[in-house]
Amino acid sequence: MSTAAGIVFALSWQLGLALLGVWLVIVLLTRISSLAALSVAVAAPPLGLYVIGNHPEAWVLVPIAALLIWRHRSNIRKLLAGEERRIGQ
Repeated sequence: MSTAAGIVFALSWQLGLALLGVWLVIVLLTRISSLAALSVAVAAPPLGLYVIGNHPEAWVLVPIAALLIWRHRSNIRKLLAGEERRIGQ
């Protein structure tokens, strides 16, 4: 996740801050870091197109998001089963 964050901030600091905001809101509401990371992965491509525009730099977020979702597949299983740990547990 930190590598993806570095890429996002390198592409656009505004996009990086927007996605950081998404992550913070989800964490504050649920206290589940993996859910926040998955939310950011889903939000990154459309927000990237909005902030950066319809440029190749924005479209690179699609495979990055797909990779993040794929790498979190065990967390997705835990979330669906209600077994994912919350921050502070």
